[in-house]
Parts: sequence; structure tokens; C-alpha cells
Amino acid sequence: MDTFALIRARARELRETAGVADTQKAAEVVRAVAAECGLEIRALPPDDHELEGSHGLLCREFGQILVRNDLPATELSEVIAHEIGHFAVHQ
Repeated sequence: MDTFALIRARARELRETAGVADTQKAAEVVRAVAAECGLEIRALPPDDHELEGSHGLLCREFGQILVRNDLPATELSEVIAHEIGHFAVHQ
């Protein structure tokens, strides 16, 4: 199985474990999966030093996903999903 297929399979497993349906909105899905993974989502100002200049950051040590508080909803969901991917794949 190639890396992309592996990541998609892991994402599907996480959605199923979190009990989210394919019909749910992206924001609902990523928040439910983050909670299932034990990750808190913290929205911070874009210039906050904790973000290290990024849109989002996984802070595994504290069980948090840090995100910019000025992102549009669709981009916010993508950033959160991306950080959950780091959490799931790089355990």
C-alpha cells in the first residue's frame, strides 16, 4: 500500500472510531476526530509565537493543535485535519 493510501485508510479509521458520518460537515468531523484523539484545538492570533509562523501546529507534548484564529472555516478544517494526520501517522 502506498503512503497516500495508508494515510487515507488511517483517516477513515479515525472517522469511524470517532463515530462521525460521511455526511457531517468538515468542521464537525475534524473536531470530533481531534477529541477522539485526545487533542484540544486552540485558536491563537496569527502572530502568536507558539504558532512559529505557521497556520497550524501539532503540540504533541501538550495534546494540542494550535491554529490561527483568522483562518476561513474551510481552511481551518484543512489545517486541523493536516495536524491530526501528523498525530496519526507519526506516532
